[in-house]
Amino acid sequence: MEKEGVLQALFYQRKEWQHTYKIYPEVVLVDATYKLNDLRMPLYLMLCVDGNGDNKVVAMWVVSSEEKSMKAMVTDYFTRQWYSLRHQWVEGLKNNAKHLMNNTNNRLESINQKIKDVVGRRLDLQQFFKELLTYFDSMSLEHDDRAAMILAKVPVDLHKDNPLADYLRHLTPYAFSAVKKQHELSRDISIPDHHLNHCL
Repeated sequence: MEKEGVLQALFYQRKEWQHTYKIYPEVVLVDATYKLNDLRMPLYLMLCVDGNGDNKVVAMWVVSSEEKSMKAMVTDYFTRQWYSLRHQWVEGLKNNAKHLMNNTNNRLESINQKIKDVVGRRLDLQQFFKELLTYFDSMSLEHDDRAAMILAKVPVDLHKDNPLADYLRHLTPYAFSAVKKQHELSRDISIPDHHLNHCL
């Protein structure tokens, strides 16, 4: 986006990122990192978490300033998309929402730190994006490798009477570990007899 011939914002999203956003919209994280290019434009990343618990970058953009009008211009599309899901990301509304154990932006902050370690500092915009996209390509290959390893592993077969057996067959190891943890916690719950009498 330009204003009077001056770059105001640059949004970038690959086709596969759009697909990832479409199939994993449950957890969406957005964060910025700074001092990566010669124009001092903050880099914003939007991240989803896939079924294996891996981080997936689904969009990125740089803006010339962080004024409200600039942020609104770049994020308008996503704001329209998110409004119907606001109960999942508005802190005061998300008590009943599924956040899949993601209560912080630590995932994004970790990626931002890796970007700062890998991508040169204060690069011109063209070189900055070249190095950044190379990093994302590498990140994607690592995700694919982890997913292939998960598929290659044969899960431990639970006894058919085990209440978790069906979950193990149908969930990724990441999702199964969350279900297993909740199942174990549920065994520690005790309901006083006087509450049981009211339920009957």
